Formats: sequence, structure tokens, C-alpha cells
Amino acid sequence: MSVNRMVTRPPAVVASVPATSAALFFLRSHRSFWRALSVAALAIAATGLAAAISYLVARTAPAGSVLHTWSMYGVLRILVTPPFALGFFLSGLFAPNRSSRIALFVATAIEVVAFASIALVWFQPFRPH
Repeated sequence: MSVNRMVTRPPAVVASVPATSAALFFLRSHRSFWRALSVAALAIAATGLAAAISYLVARTAPAGSVLHTWSMYGVLRILVTPPFALGFFLSGLFAPNRSSRIALFVATAIEVVAFASIALVWFQPFRPH
């Protein structure tokens, strides 16, 4: 009698961390890369914050409104915040200068706040009925 066992594999995001870390380490000497990455990280984090706000505001909007439609797309953006937060945090650890490091950690914090605000709404343990 054979027993089928599930083979557990690490998620792709976790498996990519060593390769990404090596690439970021070798890119430390390129200042323009870190400047562009910092600006892009803050812009991406701003979209996550905007998506979270639109989702929270749309909960009180009527069902057929434009805001309600935009919040539907905001959910998709919120679902990708954990990989973005991990990438920004990892980049912040390897950033060569203080300004890039601060920008990347601020982007990480914005992504965490955006996801946590929505997660608290989705997974409220005690909803009043």
C-alpha cells in the first residue's frame, strides 16, 4: 500500500530572496540605480495606500458607483502588497546610502500599513451582528 504524501516546496517569493540579495549586493556601487529604486518604491507604495483608502471609503458608497468599481481593482493591488513590502525591506537592508535606505523603509512601512488596514477589515474576529 503506497501513501501519497504532499511534497512541500517553499513559496517562490521566499526562494527568490537569496538571488535578489546577491543582485542587490553587487548593485551597491551604482548610485543612480538606488535613486531610481527609491523613487519607484515610494510611488508604488503610494498606489498601495491609495488602493487601501479607496477600498475603505467604497464600503460606504452605493453599489453601482464609480468608487465602488475602483475599489474592486484596489483589492488586486492590496493582494500584492506583501511581496512588494518584502522586496522594499530587502532592498533597504542593502541600500548603500542613508537617503535610499530611509525611502525604502518608508515604502515598506506604507505597504505594511496598507495591507494591515485591509486585513483588519477582512479578518475581524468579533463582528457585531
